[in-house]
Amino acid sequence: MPTTNTTPNGVDRIESAANISLQVSRGATQATTDNTSDVDAATQEVPISRLDTTKDIEITEIRESSVKATGYSITAISYSGTMMFKGSTLTRLFEDGTQGIYKLVYDEQGLPEPVSITITHELNNAPETYQTVLVTSESYQVRSEEVTETAFDWVAMDRTTDQPDA
Repeated sequence: MPTTNTTPNGVDRIESAANISLQVSRGATQATTDNTSDVDAATQEVPISRLDTTKDIEITEIRESSVKATGYSITAISYSGTMMFKGSTLTRLFEDGTQGIYKLVYDEQGLPEPVSITITHELNNAPETYQTVLVTSESYQVRSEEVTETAFDWVAMDRTTDQPDA
């Protein structure tokens, strides 16, 4: 459901993909193969056209010797989502002319690299970061006389907004 915000003039504004910034980052620093120096992190802001995020919680009901549940147990919490942007995965370059998203989320053999995804909503400017994110699939859509759209499905190991304040 879109988020609404009232402007100073009292007009409700609905948040769209244009009001959300998405940054994909790989590592804070990365050691080189000979462990002699560090390499700067790779970070790109991705202009998204669609973003879906999901938090799934698995709950097992405890029944003991009753027909109705007498309790519950939370057995798993998982995070996943889809990010879609206009353009092709292989030809897409960012505004500064650097690598496309494909080189950020995959290694040289095409295997997923752990990245983090930070989502910032313009309406509240509060970042939400998904940590240890792995791309599980990629796809693209092409329609006659329309722009190609590329999508990546992903899973994450954690979300910073679910962590207690220190």
